[in-house]
Amino acid sequence: MNAVNLEKNIKKRERFLNIAAALFAKKGYQACTVQEVADEMSLSKGGFYWHFKSKEELYIEVCESYCTSSITIIADILSEEKLTYDLFLSGQNKLIDSYLKDPLQIDLVLEFYSEAKRSDAIHKELVSLSHERDKALVVLFTRLIDEKVINIKNAETTSKSLVSLVLGLLLKFSLLKDVDSLRSEFNSSLLILCPKYSE
Repeated sequence: MNAVNLEKNIKKRERFLNIAAALFAKKGYQACTVQEVADEMSLSKGGFYWHFKSKEELYIEVCESYCTSSITIIADILSEEKLTYDLFLSGQNKLIDSYLKDPLQIDLVLEFYSEAKRSDAIHKELVSLSHERDKALVVLFTRLIDEKVINIKNAETTSKSLVSLVLGLLLKFSLLKDVDSLRSEFNSSLLILCPKYSE
């Protein structure tokens, strides 16, 4: 396959994932049929199965693409030669901004957690993604402790607390849709959870 065709196929797959994401976020995974997803993608049912083995495989791929944004943001912070408290706060706010810029992401992440209770494959994928994210956070917090940027005792406990904080605020935001409250609560909680190191 030449480079032009490969790029076309990648763009087509991205378009399919975006269409499916919008449909799953709007109706929920359980309520969407393969036929509805195929219709939205302008495919026959057979065409859908040519691209994806199942609705579940498509759903996992959609969630994977949305859930990895936090890992990318952590990797960006870690790529900096010197970490500062402002850089840490800015990176965490980028994560919140990514959710606010694309409210679909919030619905999908929450739906993903809900679906994990019903499907072993989805549960397995969620555990794998969570493990990846938690590992990246522990690396970040360990470095922040070592470089005396934040004053915390345990990188692993703090990373788990941060994930719980973000998920709780996203759930609250999905119900109340209050951007200012989300930002304010996130930033004030972050300052308590991860206080700046002082000599």
